[in-house]
Amino acid sequence: MIYKQHGVAGQCVVEEYDLQKDYEFYHDTVKLRSRAWQLETNFAEEHLIQFVKDVVSFINVPGSPEFVVRVDKGRRTEFNNCNLPVPFKEYKILPVGDLWSGCGPVFVTYSEKKDKKTGTVVLDSKGDPEMQKTKTSLQTVVCEQAKLGKLRTYNDIAWAPYCPGREHPYLGYNVFNSFGGFPLAHVKPRNAPPI
Repeated sequence: MIYKQHGVAGQCVVEEYDLQKDYEFYHDTVKLRSRAWQLETNFAEEHLIQFVKDVVSFINVPGSPEFVVRVDKGRRTEFNNCNLPVPFKEYKILPVGDLWSGCGPVFVTYSEKKDKKTGTVVLDSKGDPEMQKTKTSLQTVVCEQAKLGKLRTYNDIAWAPYCPGREHPYLGYNVFNSFGGFPLAHVKPRNAPPI
């Protein structure tokens, strides 16, 4: 934040954000599972929380709160007769109880075992901290993060198309635009048409 107040100019860091996301889509649970296999006993609940924060948005509508996730559906079927790579990405809006419910993914997370009386880390015979195994479902993590207000939260949802590179439409304060973009917006023509 840069400020100039009472003749004094300065700047300070209010908060830092990591805009680089490791995950983008609902089905990136495959990437998360792969990371869990790679990290083994170093895989912690923080990895699940990071996944949820990257992928899930929360629409806090009174009476019917919903989650929004982005889904990659591969290629558009109406463009099969050409060589254009036309991605098909859309937003899915799911009621709170339907996101990873039932037999949703469960991960084994590890944390340092702590003594119940003193709260200190318990060490094994080699002097290394003992690790405690916990089974954690993504549904539990999502609901917990939504309750704590740690997900991107919106007050309402709307669908308003816009052209890339132009100003986005104003929908009101804190309204999620579920428009996923035009399918051919990223394609540049090889030869410009005559004017």
